[in-house]
Amino acid sequence: MKTEVINSILMGDLKRAKLLIVKKPERFELLSNLLKIVSGKPVSLKALTSHSPKFVAVNTCYTCGLQREMCNSGFHDRIFFI
Repeated sequence: MKTEVINSILMGDLKRAKLLIVKKPERFELLSNLLKIVSGKPVSLKALTSHSPKFVAVNTCYTCGLQREMCNSGFHDRIFFI
């Protein structure tokens, strides 16, 4: 339940977090107090949006012998041999 409350807060679903906390308020006193403080205040990042990425890269490992200059692993200047 603790994970659900924290995930709700991080995802901006404060109403759900409050409903979860009401079930066991003694376990979430600090979070309950923090939710009371921010209650009614505007969500500061609500207006920010982003487009979906044009591509997604999944690195299976960080070992590569290609030494590509534009490598996103950060190891383009090293040679790894297995």
